[in-house]
Amino acid sequence: MKTLYVVLEKAKDGYGVWIDEFPNVFSFGKTVEEAKKNIRTALEYAFEDVVEKPLWLSDGFEIDVRCSTTNPIQFNLTPCSSPLYPATPY
Repeated sequence: MKTLYVVLEKAKDGYGVWIDEFPNVFSFGKTVEEAKKNIRTALEYAFEDVVEKPLWLSDGFEIDVRCSTTNPIQFNLTPCSSPLYPATPY
């Protein structure tokens, strides 16, 4: 089973979430679990019209939080640090 790692960002009303591998796939949820559920749905919609879908999409996949841009300690994660998402001091 494939694991897709998402980036989590705390917002005023909940959590934004996106997948670095799929830059046009992003979502939001009031809780971390809701955000993970919603990003799964967004990813499935992204491949909805694709004729040859990736095998992992039909075989099943997991969503796991790779890092947080807001408060990594809260989720026992390291801060995100990449050219697109530089780590911010906490």
